Amino acid sequence: MNTIEGATSPWHVLVVDDDELVLEVASLSLRSVGGFSVETAVDGAHAVEACRVRLPDVVLLDMMMPGMDGAETARAIAQLPGAAGLPIVVLTAKGEAVRDGVGDAPVLAVLEKPFDPMTLPDRLRDVLLRA
Repeated sequence: MNTIEGATSPWHVLVVDDDELVLEVASLSLRSVGGFSVETAVDGAHAVEACRVRLPDVVLLDMMMPGMDGAETARAIAQLPGAAGLPIVVLTAKGEAVRDGVGDAPVLAVLEKPFDPMTLPDRLRDVLLRA
């Protein structure tokens, strides 16, 4: 398991959301406030390609996206070499109802939108430390 030193984190997070404002705020929050390494994807297809290139430590995944929704994206990522068991944190306005909708991908937590950008890094860090 990764460790945390001070306010920084060695974790690489892939944030996937079709709303560019959410991507911007989440990535800025995770980088600037939390010290995470962050990559973003605007849809499921881009997320799968990003995971092909570099597997993140965790995927922060929106569930409601056009084209591939979050569940389809999670299943496609899980099929990639080395990605079985890649942890998923769902970021959605739908709440706990999505926990059963991501197939075989392990959902560590469901974080609801709207989120507080000042607390998002700590919430994600807490989830990762408990995993």
